[in-house]
Amino acid sequence: MKTIILICATILLMVSCDQKTETLAERTKKCMLPVNTIKGALQLDKKCLKGAEFPFLTGFDIDSIPSTSFIKKDKKSVYHLWFMECPPCIAEIPGLNMLKDSFADVNFISVCRNDENDLKDFLKKTNFRFNHIKNGKTLIEEIIPYAGFPRTIIIDEKNIILDVIAGGRTDSLAPKDIYDKVSKVLLAEN
Repeated sequence: MKTIILICATILLMVSCDQKTETLAERTKKCMLPVNTIKGALQLDKKCLKGAEFPFLTGFDIDSIPSTSFIKKDKKSVYHLWFMECPPCIAEIPGLNMLKDSFADVNFISVCRNDENDLKDFLKKTNFRFNHIKNGKTLIEEIIPYAGFPRTIIIDEKNIILDVIAGGRTDSLAPKDIYDKVSKVLLAEN
């Protein structure tokens, strides 16, 4: 009997160790839900993305610095997907800056849909202290094509998605709301 239990345990261990984490692209296909109000339309179930592997982004920031110099592997990361004409995206920026100030051991990366030159002009007038990857529209379409905006993706040290947070507030509580939601996830995993 002990031999049978040992064999079964060994088989289970081998099977569980052989399972690969789904990539974000694989998981996104499974996470599409029909929109009840629009025939044939789909929306992304953000909760479904938890546990998927997030791709390591390679590219350059708006100063042409390679992302490998500011996205440190083996560190948690917060990716913020946004665009300048999005009121909730703009309303969250002070809270995102507070997160960067509070969590020095976390990568903070902005991926903006807008043109690189427009983003540079925007950042001259707006204090947003994340690292900003250029050509964000292409990256967003490759990463999460149906994300909506703003989206904040929190990943762990192994590039596994811990949470995807949808923004939407435009009032004075937007900075506190995004700060509270993201910090809760970052602190829960410590």
